[in-house]
Amino acid sequence: MDVNQFKKGNPEKIVIIGLGYVGLPLAVLFDTKYNVIGYDINPRRIKELKEGYDRTKEVEPEKLKNCQIDFTDNPEKISQAKVIIVTVPTPIDEHNIPDLRPILSASKTVGKYMKKGSIVVYESTVYPGLTEEECVPILEKESGLKWKEDFNVGYSPERVNPGDKQHTIDKIKKVVAGDTPEITEFLAGLYGEVITAGIHKAPNIKTAEAAKVIENTQRDLNIALMNELSIIFNKMGIDTKEVLEAASTKWNFLRFEPGLVGGHCQIGSEYITVKQGNKIFETTFKDFVEKIKPKKIVNFYGTDLIFPQESIEVLSFDPVKENFDFLPVRVFTKRKYDNLLKIKLSSGQEIVVSDKHPFIVKNKDSYDGKLACQLQKGDEIPLTSKLPTIYKNQEINLIDTIKDTNLIDKLRIKPINKKWKDFDKFTNYIAKNYLGKKVSNYFYNNYLPLKEYLKIREYFIKHYSEKDLVIVSGRGPSFGSMPAVIEVDTEFARFVGYYLSEGCLTQDKKSSRIRLTLNKQERQLLQDIKSILSRWRISYSIYEDKKFDSLTIKISNKVFGYLIEKLELGKNSYDTKIPDILMYNTDEVRIELLKGLFRGDGGVSVCKGTPKISYFTSSKVLYHQITLLLLNFGIFPFHQKRKGYIEIYKISDLRKMKDFFLDSKREKLENALQTKKDGESKNYYIDDKFFIVKVKEIQPLKDEEYVYSLEVPKSKNYITTGGVITHNCIGVDPYYLTFKAQAIGYHPEVILAGRRINDYMGKYVAENTVKKLIKAGKPVKGSKVLILGLTFKENISDIRNTKVIDVYNELKEYGVEVYIYDPYAYPDEVKHEYGIELLDNIEKHTPYDAVIVAVKHKPFIEELDFKQYKKLMNNGGIPILIDVKGIYNKEKALKEGFLYWRL
Repeated sequence: MDVNQFKKGNPEKIVIIGLGYVGLPLAVLFDTKYNVIGYDINPRRIKELKEGYDRTKEVEPEKLKNCQIDFTDNPEKISQAKVIIVTVPTPIDEHNIPDLRPILSASKTVGKYMKKGSIVVYESTVYPGLTEEECVPILEKESGLKWKEDFNVGYSPERVNPGDKQHTIDKIKKVVAGDTPEITEFLAGLYGEVITAGIHKAPNIKTAEAAKVIENTQRDLNIALMNELSIIFNKMGIDTKEVLEAASTKWNFLRFEPGLVGGHCQIGSEYITVKQGNKIFETTFKDFVEKIKPKKIVNFYGTDLIFPQESIEVLSFDPVKENFDFLPVRVFTKRKYDNLLKIKLSSGQEIVVSDKHPFIVKNKDSYDGKLACQLQKGDEIPLTSKLPTIYKNQEINLIDTIKDTNLIDKLRIKPINKKWKDFDKFTNYIAKNYLGKKVSNYFYNNYLPLKEYLKIREYFIKHYSEKDLVIVSGRGPSFGSMPAVIEVDTEFARFVGYYLSEGCLTQDKKSSRIRLTLNKQERQLLQDIKSILSRWRISYSIYEDKKFDSLTIKISNKVFGYLIEKLELGKNSYDTKIPDILMYNTDEVRIELLKGLFRGDGGVSVCKGTPKISYFTSSKVLYHQITLLLLNFGIFPFHQKRKGYIEIYKISDLRKMKDFFLDSKREKLENALQTKKDGESKNYYIDDKFFIVKVKEIQPLKDEEYVYSLEVPKSKNYITTGGVITHNCIGVDPYYLTFKAQAIGYHPEVILAGRRINDYMGKYVAENTVKKLIKAGKPVKGSKVLILGLTFKENISDIRNTKVIDVYNELKEYGVEVYIYDPYAYPDEVKHEYGIELLDNIEKHTPYDAVIVAVKHKPFIEELDFKQYKKLMNNGGIPILIDVKGIYNKEKALKEGFLYWRL
């Protein structure tokens, strides 16, 4: 193919796919020599370009009006071109994930309309290998043509610096590479006609792709170094800008300014603790992720990145507050994997993870990360020790629980030890004009049908408490009652424990029956259950089974049965679980729950004078919950080979559990503990806030199965099976190069470290703004902060990947009222991308409590001075100026009376 065939006056054409910051300047440059079609999927963009208007401001209106480019949003015109250059964006989305959809979608469109003999050239930023591994198969599939026989591909990385009028596209050396030496030569000639800076011919496409990636990576790492130094210097009271000015006097010092720069997992049967809406529950990865309602699913190299539709939190260790808490999850992941490891711990528990799953490992006085494949026997792993308390002083209003069920037709409401007439402020509403029927029987029999009570309930609860009421059903022998309001207290917790270990629920059309079965010798246990039921005014019967030497307590009560069902305690031994209202209650309540569980299913044995406590459950969820509860009280459970079976050996732990038992079990434990002293355990120890266990065995598994993970941005960890505190699996990375590196089995430590620092800077700026507000004596919540600039860099309208949004979001978390003014950004784009209304007038919400200059826009430098800033913050307080870009003189700012801070 000859380059001259594409020159004006000749038949062949070049089409540019995507007319943004990269594509439009390239199209205009090519138009000086070649026949050019400019294609974009946005009809509005095409209309503006035909009218001579470029909203990116990369091309002057005069050049645009005088060009001969055939602007179109009709994809059929792609078939008119022999050379197809793809310049669509490959952005990092709001979750820091490279979004490949635009380039893959463009490849589908190109494949559909390209013709035999075409050359498809990609300029978009990609990881090494994407052109040939991802794009080529799409082109072949859509076109029906064969690569290197019917069409060829090339790569020439874009190097446009938006807003830079000095280093324009023709003045930047162009790297080109083709899939054959002949195509490389053709591309060198094609671009060489318009690029005055010269051409560099890369040996292959992957090399050209890698060259583009490392340009940005190198810059990012240098800025990350400056950002980290800025944080350190700030803590030392040293001005970073002054340090840079001094250091840059050496000829070979590269001056980069600090600023805002834009995995693997566990098998599905491992547990996490989730807070979703108003519910907290323990669940396996598989059960939860498979049912998640996604806002978006992104697939990369076979990994599904699942972004949840609603807010989801998981149990984590918060390193800032140094406690265990529920923290937000950004993304869940799912993929197939076959290189798994079973990690057995000295506690007896086992976890199956991928070989690249990062563990948290204790290293002397610190905690480090280690991949599962790097673990060694004896490595120390932390376990949780304390559960958060979410619920306190809870009550269950049974009227609210059953009011929307078909039970209301069969139930009545009665006062406790009173007459309706005693409720003088309510009596007037038990009347025909309110209920529409005769009411004399209600007073005579001292009851109200629940259906009728609900009609006038608002008048009762306005003056009285429903704790004074009971719900009754049936008459005569089938009569049953229950308090309208039950307190979630120690007795309630203990009874739930009894039910979970000894109970079952059966239901039919007539009634619900709860049965608790216990040994006939457990008289104290029987008495405790009877006492609780009597307090609740619940009738029961007891019958004896001589064959099994047992007693069964039977409760026939529809309301109570419905409550058991509503609490989702389970109907048999395989699906029992602790409700969140108890699991995450106070320790006073939780300890009574454990008493109920162990009095039912716990065992005490003594071998050669040494006691131990055991517990078994067939329910996997309950087994996990009991493990967490025991750890919460500083009691260490050892997990046995038999699934669902744990034992407690340590004498100090057994002493803590003495009150867990009654009757003969307690007597046996007390006698055995009289002469026993506590000893050291070789299997675990306690370190500050954690239990520490050791890696005992690592077993490779080769079975392929789905593995799952999640990312908690704030804490970088979550609690999994058996209370193990495990590190975030790295499911999302900001760079294409890191994606590719991990796909071939390498974890790029330096790149990721730099990215983590840069991702933190938005939060760092916000935190220092808050510190200045506090220092100025201003309340943080409700204060007004103006941010000047939102775009990715100065003097352009590009808002993609801007890190200023992190400053905005972090300040909002503190309760600050945040406003943004940017003369370059387009309000409609900002509204669509971030949901933020830009200020159309910088003074709209004056006076502000602080101003953050986030972007070095020309108008901010030329039109705003210290006098103007004081005017914007004229509220009688100390003006606060946060100078992210180091625009202003520090001494002058302080002299003018500003509380001044800069990176």
